[in-house]
Amino acid sequence: MDYNGKTLIAKQAISMQSLLEVTWPVKQKQERVLGIPKALEKTGTESILVIKPMDGREETIRIPLGKISLLRRIKRSIFETNIV
Repeated sequence: MDYNGKTLIAKQAISMQSLLEVTWPVKQKQERVLGIPKALEKTGTESILVIKPMDGREETIRIPLGKISLLRRIKRSIFETNIV
């Protein structure tokens, strides 16, 4: 997925408070987080996705959009109870 596609998905997920799955490379492995995106911050020419993980961690994670290898919205069922 290209940079503009990631930006569009991130903006839509932020506005709808949709659950996101994000994967990015760190050293010799892939990191993965499932969470609610809070903001898209601009630093210089790079955009940074700020995401609150669903695994119970209190802190947010900041991931440069250019480093993300997979960005996917997770659609919730209308029958599912509110996770957030």
